[in-house]
Amino acid sequence: EALEPSQRSVELYKQLAEENPIRFNPDLALSLNNLADTLSDLGRHPEALEPAQRAIELYQKLAEQNPTRFNSDLARALGLTANILNAAGRYQEAFSRAEDGLRKLKDHFFQLPQAYAGLMRLILTVYENARKHCGCEPDMELVNPIIEKLREL
Repeated sequence: EALEPSQRSVELYKQLAEENPIRFNPDLALSLNNLADTLSDLGRHPEALEPAQRAIELYQKLAEQNPTRFNSDLARALGLTANILNAAGRYQEAFSRAEDGLRKLKDHFFQLPQAYAGLMRLILTVYENARKHCGCEPDMELVNPIIEKLREL
């Protein structure tokens, strides 16, 4: 049910972004992220990776221009992609994406912990799940202050 509207949204914003990228690239990135999430919810993880990666690429460009506005969106896209990679059994890649998401969200989280706690917990959970499966070493300098702050909330 949700797949068709998600696909239509991507197609619409793709056309609009071609005509006016400054105005519509954020909407296109969000639509791509939503499509990836929908595909993942349907268990179509390999298929979900393509729109997820395209969303990350758009958010990276947007965050380069305006990190205050778009780093949290980029972190959300990285977390979603990490979750999809976990579901696909690609744990090393999931770990790396989740860690990137933690880094992108960290400043926002420490400035406004209540506002970003839910997203931070989600990405941290994906990070920990990937770490368990790949045997990767967590970056404790990154993770410990985040965990401490979450405990305070």
